[in-house]
Amino acid sequence: DIPAEKLHNETGVQTGTHQADTLIVGAFNTADGSIRLINIPRDSMVDVYKLDAMYRYAYTERGQIATQYSFGDGGAISSTYTMDAVSRLLMGVPIYRYVTMSLSGIERATDLVGGVELEIDEDFTDLDRHMKEGATLTLNGRQATLYCRQRDTRVGDSNLARMRRQMRFCDAFLSVMKRKVKENPAFLITFYNEMNREMITNLTFDEAMLLAKQGLGFAFTAETLKTVPGEMVE
Repeated sequence: DIPAEKLHNETGVQTGTHQADTLIVGAFNTADGSIRLINIPRDSMVDVYKLDAMYRYAYTERGQIATQYSFGDGGAISSTYTMDAVSRLLMGVPIYRYVTMSLSGIERATDLVGGVELEIDEDFTDLDRHMKEGATLTLNGRQATLYCRQRDTRVGDSNLARMRRQMRFCDAFLSVMKRKVKENPAFLITFYNEMNREMITNLTFDEAMLLAKQGLGFAFTAETLKTVPGEMVE
């Protein structure tokens, strides 16, 4: 999530107000158009690079990978350092491009496609009376954000369950997107232009369109989506 303001702690190191909520690496094979995704648990421990008030490197500290985004400008600098942290976690695999989307982007994207139909697999009635476990709903933007973001912080591995929900939502969203583009090929450009205010990226427009078109042929399966393995430890 993109921070609205920046804070300074007692060491003089700059920290943002928000961390990375979800981290996914996409590997695109330009030869055959195939895509593989790697889901990075936000609690994965890495060397976090901490920056001073001028965004210069200050020191390294072991921490959750989600916190790396907190150090920087809440935009391109934070995104670049987070991209590098993910690369370190993956044993130095180079990563060249990033797309950072604010949490409000979930709501906007969902409403742009006219809602996303999904079977609710957990009970959310304390937040929305319609979101009963087992119910099939066409989620609006607000409901989609609840579904993708909510977790019980009292449960140590609740983020893993949330990650599974997020992937279910992405799969359902992609199905809707495919239908919209089939009905109107220009919708892809309209969608990109509308979502541009919710994103920070170093992709060019042409790169974004190429990857989006490849993404329309993607299917979430055990083969195409992997999660970095690990053990939750207090």
